[in-house]
Amino acid sequence: MSEPVSAPEQTDASSGRGGPSENDACVQTVSEQIVEIVSDSGEGAQTAGQLFGTVCAKMGNGVWTVEIIPAEIEPPARSRAGASG
Repeated sequence: MSEPVSAPEQTDASSGRGGPSENDACVQTVSEQIVEIVSDSGEGAQTAGQLFGTVCAKMGNGVWTVEIIPAEIEPPARSRAGASG
């Protein structure tokens, strides 16, 4: 499931040639792909994920996003310690 997928060969407009080159690569179409954007706090992973999701959705792809908060900083569920205010 995690085999590499290569992009199709692009044409060279300046020389007028296009199509496969000597390094023919096998192109594989996949129905689903998982992209995980990971970083330390304050490095912009949330913004990068939002931009990536927006661009993918505008290209017609179905997008599902999840924000995973590490247990070290996630407040305890259903307790006074986890309540804000």
